[in-house]
Formats: sequence, C-alpha cells, structure tokens
Amino acid sequence: MLGLTVLVFAAVYAPLTYIVPFLHSVTGISGALISVFLLAYGVATTVGSSGGGRFADANAARTLTVGTIGFAACLVTLYVAGTSAVAVAVAVLGLGLFAMGMAPSMQYRVVSLAGPGSDLAQSLPASAAGLGTAAGSLAGGVAIGGYSPARPSSPDWPSP
Repeated sequence: MLGLTVLVFAAVYAPLTYIVPFLHSVTGISGALISVFLLAYGVATTVGSSGGGRFADANAARTLTVGTIGFAACLVTLYVAGTSAVAVAVAVLGLGLFAMGMAPSMQYRVVSLAGPGSDLAQSLPASAAGLGTAAGSLAGGVAIGGYSPARPSSPDWPSP
C-alpha cells in the first residue's frame, strides 16, 4: 500500500511539474489567468481530500479505482483537448478532485492493514506521499527539460 502511495503521488506530480508551461504554450493561457487555474486546482484538491475521506469510509478500494480512472481520464483530456481552455479547466479541476480524493483511502488502507501497529503506521502514508511527490517532480522536471510541453504531433516535439 505504501508503494502504491508513492506511485500515485509520483503520477500526480509528474504532470503538475509542467502544468504552467503546458497552459502557456499549448492552451495559450498566460498572466493572471494561470494563477486562476492553479487556484482552482488547489480548491479542487481540498474538496477532493474532504470528499475522498467520506468515500473511503464507504469503500476505500472502490474510491481508489474510481480515482485512478478519473485521474487518467483527466490526463487524456489534457492530451486530446489541451488547446481548449474550457476542457483544460475541467481537466485541471478533475485532476485535483481525483488525485487528492484517493489520499484518504490510501491512509485508511495502511492503518487498517497495520493492525496493532496502526498508531505508528499513521505517519507512513505521509512519508510515502512525500517520496512520491519528489520522484514525480523529478520525472516531470527531466521530461520538461528534454521535451516541450507541446503534443507529440506538434512541430516542437523532437523526432525520435
């Protein structure tokens, strides 16, 4: 479960590393409007985390499944419809909702699997999330350093 937490947070933060260059160069958004998109993402993460806690209480495994599918759909939306500001706004909101909606389920699963060691285990998901954030940010930084945030079919994308 801790490995999954690392993987999920890496998957979340790799694309977030280059969301601002993506918004600027692919979607055509600049200036203060980028801040609005980032603020909306932050609000969505708060709502996602709060809602995710309720869904985790009902069924943590289903919450993780739905969150993963929703997050992947948002990434596909960014890829397919990245030039549409409206589609990107919806996708960015979805990224925040689904990504942070999974966090309470991961915490719940770790604590429930720990049994009598649950008091100590409560701190482990936060550490795993931090490791995933660092790994995802590193991967995103390497990717953006070697490629542009443009779609592979664009002239900015390097040929193999």
